[in-house]
Amino acid sequence: MGQKISRAIQKIENVCNYLASAAIGAMMSLITIDTILRYFLNHPISGMQEVVASYLTVIMVYLSVSYCYRVGGHVRVDALRNVLPKLFMRVVDIIGGLASSAFFIIVIATNWSTMLSAYKRGSTPGGVVKTPIWPSYLVLIIGAALLTLRILLHTSNLIFGKTDELVSLDAPSITVTEAEEKTEKVSEKSEGKEDRP
Repeated sequence: MGQKISRAIQKIENVCNYLASAAIGAMMSLITIDTILRYFLNHPISGMQEVVASYLTVIMVYLSVSYCYRVGGHVRVDALRNVLPKLFMRVVDIIGGLASSAFFIIVIATNWSTMLSAYKRGSTPGGVVKTPIWPSYLVLIIGAALLTLRILLHTSNLIFGKTDELVSLDAPSITVTEAEEKTEKVSEKSEGKEDRP
C-alpha cells in the first residue's frame, strides 16, 4: 500500500519537476533576451523582473522540492551521520521528519489564507504587471503539500522499519574536495578537446 502511494506521488513529482525545469528554461531565455534588448537596443522587457520573481522562481523552487527530496538532492551535513549509531540516527530522522512535516503544514495553512485574501482583493505583484498573484501562492501550496506527503511517507517507513525503493536519501554524498576534483577533470577534458586540430 505504501509503495503504491509512493509511486503515485512519484508521478506527480515528475510532472512538477518537468514544469520546474521549464520555468528554469523560461527564466534563462527571458533574462538573456532582456539583457540583449536592454544593453543593445535600450528597450528592456517591461515587467520581466516581476514575472521572474513572482511566478517563475516560485515554480522553479516549489515544484521541484519534493522531487529533490526523493532523490536525495538537498544539502546534507553527514559528518555525524557517518559515526553515530544507525538506530540513533533513525530516531533523529523520525523526529526531523515529523518536525519538518509540522512546519510545512503551517506553511500550507498560512499561505492558504494569504492566497484566498489575495484572490478576493485581486492582488498583483506590483509594478507594471497586473496579473493576479494568487496562482503563485497556489504553486507554493502544491509544492509544500507534495513535500509534506513525501516526508510523512518516508517517516512512516522509518517508524515501521520499511524501505521505499523510490527514495534515495542515503545516496552517496560528495565533499567539497571531490567536487573540485571533478570540476578540474571536466575542465581538463574541455581544454583537451579545444586543443585538438
